[in-house]
Amino acid sequence: YYQAQAQQLDQQWQRRLERAGYEAELARRRYMAVDPDNGLVSRSLEKDWNVTRVRRLTRRQTPATERHRA
Repeated sequence: YYQAQAQQLDQQWQRRLERAGYEAELARRRYMAVDPDNGLVSRSLEKDWNVTRVRRLTRRQTPATERHRA
C-alpha cells in the first residue's frame, strides 16, 4: 500500500515538474520572439521568464530532489 502511494506521489511530482518546465520554456520562447524595440513588452516578458517561471521550476525541483536522496 505504502509503495503504491509513494509511487503515485512521485508521478504527481513528475507531472508538476514537467508542467513547470513547459511554462518556463514557453516564457523563454515568448521573450525571444518579442520585438526588441518594444521595450515595455520585452521587459514584462523578461520579468515573467526570469522571475516567475524559473522560480517555480526551482521550487518544484527541490522537494523532488530531496525525496530521491532518501
